[in-house]
Amino acid sequence: MTYQRFERQQRLREVGKAGQLRLASESVTCQSGSGEPYARAYLQGAGLPVSAGSREQASFAHASAFQHPAALALAAGAHDAVTLIVARLRAPK
Repeated sequence: MTYQRFERQQRLREVGKAGQLRLASESVTCQSGSGEPYARAYLQGAGLPVSAGSREQASFAHASAFQHPAALALAAGAHDAVTLIVARLRAPK
């Protein structure tokens, strides 16, 4: 893995080089559902390996704010990805 690609996020105090190594250390599984392709793209873009399979879809608390199904899918996928990234960064070393 080339970490030069992730140079910008490594500059963030919350991530750093150690955090980027943690992100890349284990694969994650996305939630199933219409947001899965978006979550997968965000996670891979952040350097997390995404494994095959899917987790059960959790409810998306902000779903009522979206009228268009495509917008809801994108928002739900982005929320899932951010939740997984934050969990990985906060996990004990």
